[in-house]
Amino acid sequence: MNPADARIVENIRQVTQGSAKLLVTLARRGKAIQQERPERAEFLLSAVRTHPLYKGGRLGFDMLEIEDIILEASSFVPMSTQELTQVLTTRAKYFVDALRRIGSVDRHPTQAEAPSQDNDSGRVTRFAANGESESRAVPELPRLILGPTGSRSATAYAGDEGSEERDDYPELLSSDYLYDYVVLGLLDIFSNTAMLQIDNEAAA
Repeated sequence: MNPADARIVENIRQVTQGSAKLLVTLARRGKAIQQERPERAEFLLSAVRTHPLYKGGRLGFDMLEIEDIILEASSFVPMSTQELTQVLTTRAKYFVDALRRIGSVDRHPTQAEAPSQDNDSGRVTRFAANGESESRAVPELPRLILGPTGSRSATAYAGDEGSEERDDYPELLSSDYLYDYVVLGLLDIFSNTAMLQIDNEAAA
């Protein structure tokens, strides 16, 4: 067997397994919200049901049979809030690598690793017609900040809001509508990190 082929197949397996663990964690978190705080669950789902991303996500969820992937991986130990926050706030180019690390059978983390940072200076060099070059700063595009920006951790804030770390999330069943549970779990993380951002800005 070509070693490069074996390596790419293993990377695909790890990314798939990492994605499954992420989805299982979100779904179990969402199911807990549905069972323990049904009013909040209904409010969140009602707010996003007409959104194009919700509709498109549901279509992709069904077409790709993501439900089967989640049910097959439902015995995975849920990720911590810290791990969830890190993965969901990782820059896009590091996202697949983060999922591959999560899905690796050799990985037994005690805490989420911090993503590496690039050294892009945010400048672009332009060449004029006479061959001379000029370098100028390029304004950054607006970006959504989902993670913590202060000293207070996302895990600590989530605990304040009743989403403390736990190991008794409800089990997932084939009769569950898993897409809504994944959406609820995702919105819960976004809600916690967005509130943390507001809290940090108010304290500044």
